[in-house]
Amino acid sequence: MRRRMRALPTMLIFASAAAADPLTLVLPQTVHQPVGATTALRGGATYALGSEAAATWYNPAMAASLDPEQLSAGATAYGFNNITVSAGRDSDALLSGAVLKVYGGFSGRSADGGIGWTAMLCNPMHWSGAVDSGRAEPTLTQRSYATQVRVDQDTWSGQLAVGWTPFEGLQLGGALVGNYDSVDLIQSVWVRDYQGRYVAESFTSSAWSASLQLKFGVSIQPTERLSVGISVVTPGAELMSGGLTNAAGSTVDPVGGTASSFNARVDEDAFRFVHAWQLGLGAGWQEPGWDAELDLVWTMPDAAHETVPALPGFTSTTSGATTTLTPLLIPPRVTAYRHVVNARVGGSVVLSERMTLHVGAFTDYSPIAESDLYNKIDFYGLSGGIMFRRGETGLILGTSATWGDERISLYDPATATVQSGDLSVFAMDVLIGTVSKF
Repeated sequence: MRRRMRALPTMLIFASAAAADPLTLVLPQTVHQPVGATTALRGGATYALGSEAAATWYNPAMAASLDPEQLSAGATAYGFNNITVSAGRDSDALLSGAVLKVYGGFSGRSADGGIGWTAMLCNPMHWSGAVDSGRAEPTLTQRSYATQVRVDQDTWSGQLAVGWTPFEGLQLGGALVGNYDSVDLIQSVWVRDYQGRYVAESFTSSAWSASLQLKFGVSIQPTERLSVGISVVTPGAELMSGGLTNAAGSTVDPVGGTASSFNARVDEDAFRFVHAWQLGLGAGWQEPGWDAELDLVWTMPDAAHETVPALPGFTSTTSGATTTLTPLLIPPRVTAYRHVVNARVGGSVVLSERMTLHVGAFTDYSPIAESDLYNKIDFYGLSGGIMFRRGETGLILGTSATWGDERISLYDPATATVQSGDLSVFAMDVLIGTVSKF
């Protein structure tokens, strides 16, 4: 399965069973929360101003100006998530699972102070969840059915960034990023009508990929208060990958006296994880008691990718005493991408000697143009929190809210009809972290 662009948070998976009786399922993929501690509180607005190792995730040139011998860490735990789907019937909340993302980094400086470096480890995307629904008894107008989906997705990234100050007011930087992406998806559905006709299908996907990316950044300070940052993220190169895709199903018709089944799979490197070019531009203004920053981020993926490859297999059909075996090729699913521009606004205000308020707002427009596997939700978010400082250590506590909606077509297996509806997403999380000098 060719999956999301690692350089850009995408939205929700939109999965449907592969064969004759498609079922629409909605899976959350909450990856839009920025990486870092204070960086996350600022909505990821840190291309021009940064105070921790996570700033180099967005602009590696920040490594030249961070405090030497600094340790920072953070965790994002989603405490409330709600996904609501409504399509000509009562609204359904379709979500269960857990999200926990972590970050840790430290920075250092050369003896003359001209070169700085950071090392960090984070999982910018983690999701583990399930969606289950069903109807117990068939009627003359509605079929009984049961659906089940399980998904686990992870991205772990390690980054080493180096920044250099050739002369006052200019910083240059580069970073090497190693990514490990994995996804496991299991979905199944069965449908039965009042005459006993029965259809069951399952779809299983499992993939992993290891890749390297390069980042380049520039930070310029044309005046004492104004800072400007520019960063470029390359798609990088995939080092190795593997995976398995399998689709299977069966149909039984006691009225017509027929039965059939199918099985199709690909297990030789069936998946590739899609990465994208990204260009970030930020401008920040600093005063003694406050600072503010505005960033624009362009994400430029390729136009289209095969999301699920073509699956070869066989179909077995039985009618009476005769069984027929025929070749089967399930067509690939192709996702078309688009270029998007997202905005991030963030800043901080010093409340007292020991307390600083950080706030941020961000957009997260979907890079998906057309897909039968992914949703195309445009997200909006607000974040904020306070850093409590004691000596050389700061403790961070904050929260973030994200929301978005999309007009969708939803398949109802009970009535075998497709209905227009709305998909709405709202999530709140808790952010905790620390920044310390050692």
